[in-house]
Order: sequence, then structure tokens, then C-alpha cells
Amino acid sequence: MTEGAKEVDWEVLKELAKQTWTRQQRRAYHRVLSGLRKHKGERLRFLTLTSAEGMERPLNEYFRILKERIKRLTPLKLLKAGYVKKDEIEKYYPNKPLNEPIRFDYFKVETSEGVKGVLHILYFGDYIPQKWLKHVWKEITGHAHVVDIRACKDRVHSPRRLARYIIAQYVAGQTAFVRFSWSWNWVAKGFVKVWEFIKNYMKNINKSLDIWNKLLDGFTVRLGGHVLTPDMRILRIDQSRLD
Repeated sequence: MTEGAKEVDWEVLKELAKQTWTRQQRRAYHRVLSGLRKHKGERLRFLTLTSAEGMERPLNEYFRILKERIKRLTPLKLLKAGYVKKDEIEKYYPNKPLNEPIRFDYFKVETSEGVKGVLHILYFGDYIPQKWLKHVWKEITGHAHVVDIRACKDRVHSPRRLARYIIAQYVAGQTAFVRFSWSWNWVAKGFVKVWEFIKNYMKNINKSLDIWNKLLDGFTVRLGGHVLTPDMRILRIDQSRLD
């Protein structure tokens, strides 16, 4: 097993299993850790969205609307609306075109806390002003206005340690845990399918993790008659020659 593979420590999962972690919680650990490694060196942000009395739709439906708002959001729109000042643009969006949409690569945990649930969201991407989030979340839900957003002090350097904290804090430690999900760019679209392909092909978890880490680190890997790419595609050898 390579040094890189040691960061994704399968022994941790075995120990967690002994501590009554469910299969769903162990899966969450793998999904979180994969995204943290993929974005290693970037700044991670934590976003909490609450619920309130009078909300008529499920919490995730409101979140879907929020995602669409974020997809259309740009630094220029935030500037024009007064959520960021002109002298803050370079600070918060260095080298980013003003008309380019905000990047929001997230992993979301839903719990049954509060009135109608709480969403705990980890995300990599651009700065989103709390004032904007609070305004839009209340506008969407009609009631909820408690929004908390904060960034890790340091950029992600130890994915494994951070993943263990996140799962202990938001999944395993939560009796109110309901479900989790993620955006395509948390890792890449279809990454779970590729992970299952590797495990089924290798029949060895340590070797599977070694290959998985190489993909997350941006390397292309050949497995028999297939080529696995960092964007999580599985190509046959004859197909890869054409690409």
C-alpha cells in the first residue's frame, strides 16, 4: 500500500464498524473523505440551514431552489446588489471573472433537528455572503432565517482527520441523522460507480484504495482492458485510443 493510500485508512472503517456505525455511516465516511481528498489544498466551508414553523415543503425542496439561485449567482451580481463592496472583490474572488457563476461543490447531511430539520452542508468553492444567504433562504422558505456559514481556518491538508471529525460530528454522533447527498462536483459525476468497479475488479480493499487515491490525485489508471480517468470515466482500451 502506498503512502498516499494510507490517508484513506480502511482500518478506520473497521474500527468504526465495531463502534456500531451503520453501513450508511461508513458509506458517508468514504464519500466525505473522497471529496476532501479531491479538493485537498482548498478551503472548506461549513453552511447550516435551519427550518421554521409554517414551512409547507420538505426541507430538501427548498434547498433545491437555493442551489438554482446559487448557480445563477456571480460576483458582479453580488457587487451590484451591495452584498460585497468593490474593494472586497479581489479579496473574495481573486482572478475570477465577475460574470462567472459561483462555484458550489457540496456534501449535505440532513438531520431531524429543530422544527422541520436542519441541513449541514460542507462545500468547496467561492465565498457566499451570509447576508445574501440569510435573505434568500428566508425568501425561499417564507419563514426560516437562521443561517450560519464559516470557513476552516486552514486549507484542507489532512483529509482523513477532517473526514473522521465530520462524520463523528454530523453523522455518527447525530441521533437525528436522516440522509446525506452531494453535488456532482463534490468528486465527479458517477464516482460511486467507479469505486464499486474498482472494488469488484481488485477483490482487495487495500489495492482498491491505492488505485482510488491515484484517481483522486489526478492520475489515469489502467485496469486490465479498461482505463479509469480522474473525471471518473471507465473506458475500454480500444475506446480510450479514440479519445
